[in-house]
Amino acid sequence: MVTIQTTSGKERISKRRVREILPNGLEREVRLKSYSEVKRRKGMFDEVLEAICYGASGSGVGKMLGVSASTVCESWKTRSKELLDEFRGRDLSKLDVIALMVDGVFPGKESCVVVALAIDADGNKHLLDFEEGSSESTEVVKSLGSSAKSVGEFRLG
Repeated sequence: MVTIQTTSGKERISKRRVREILPNGLEREVRLKSYSEVKRRKGMFDEVLEAICYGASGSGVGKMLGVSASTVCESWKTRSKELLDEFRGRDLSKLDVIALMVDGVFPGKESCVVVALAIDADGNKHLLDFEEGSSESTEVVKSLGSSAKSVGEFRLG
């Protein structure tokens, strides 16, 4: 059993696994070729990202790579989380920050991405963090990650 988040709240569902019956009557889990292929192909995420940036759907990318849409989705979620954790965990202590800027970017009609930028002494901008919300509200700004909350002598939130 696993717990998933739905629009009506958290729900427990059974997660079926493919099994085979051995000649001796025992069962074992079957290792799916598509799953093994995703694990083997470390660069698959880059292919998925490029295809989706060009407008391909999850099922379209799956067909292109010879895996299911759900495999593409799981790969996307796993690798995206790894990259986001890496981004948010980077060392910002060496930045010579002279100003902070918080702004909202609207990639679509219904969403807003609030970005926190540090501006260094040379005038270069450094993305500290970002948070998605429906507007540039105080709540969204306050929920920016820890990397944006403390840089040098500046404090947000």
